[in-house]
Parts: sequence; structure tokens; C-alpha cells
Amino acid sequence: NDVKPNVFTLTAVVDAYARAGGRDAATMASNVVRKVDPLIKPSHATYNCLMKAWSNSQQQGAARMAESILRKLESEYQKGNKNMQPTIITYSSCINAWAKSTDQGKAKRAHAVLERMKQMYEAGVIDSLPNTVAYTAVINSCATTYGDDQHEKEE
Repeated sequence: NDVKPNVFTLTAVVDAYARAGGRDAATMASNVVRKVDPLIKPSHATYNCLMKAWSNSQQQGAARMAESILRKLESEYQKGNKNMQPTIITYSSCINAWAKSTDQGKAKRAHAVLERMKQMYEAGVIDSLPNTVAYTAVINSCATTYGDDQHEKEE
């Protein structure tokens, strides 16, 4: 009878929102994380699920939210919090969020995250080079760039 929420249940709830999708799912998942943060510290897995929720949300600015989560993880890790170490999944989730985005400049942003991913590998922060998932997401961001962003594909 001493069942209490913990980081695993928090991550499961955020992941459920990410899988459910819908326009408000990412906002609701973010609210859950914000409400419990003083009591339950989210893990990098929690944040990966939150990035997935933003990626699936189709909200304007969702990719920026995903990238801000990535930056938070990078910052926390650089401050010495080893539990916040970004992974190949973290970077791929962010790139995927940019690929699904309707924001102008999304191909450049996706490519910039890919380059950061390579730098983090070279610095020993992540243990894998970008994989086909990451490269495919960058290609998708270019393939779905329209109108004023046409010159972006060519760069």
C-alpha cells in the first residue's frame, strides 16, 4: 500500500501522452513534468519521451520545444549531472521533431542538430555516431521544405 509515483511512473505517463499524440498531448505531458519536478526528478528517458510528444504534436513551435529540451539535457550534463547524458535517441528525437515541423528553416535546424550530434560523439558524450534514423530525418526535413525555404534544400 506504499505505492508512490517515481521517475519510472512519470516516464510512463509522459510516454503515454507521446504515443497518444494529438495537439494537446505534448502540452499536457509538459505540465505533468512541471508539476512533479520538485518531488520527482525527470530522467533523460523522461525528457526523451517528452521530446517525442512534442515531435508528434504538430503544434507550431513544437520542434523548438524539443530542441530546448535537448539543450537542457546538454547543459545539465555539462554541469556534471551524469543522469542527464543525451543519447543517440535524444538527438534523433530532436532531429525528427524538426523534420515534422512546419517552421521555416527546419532543414537547417535539423542539420545543425545532426552536426552537434557528431561533435558530441567526438567529445565522448554519446557513444554512437548518427545512424540511419538521424540521417533519414534530416533528409525528410529537406524533402518537406517548401516555398521560401527552397534555397535551404540547395545548401
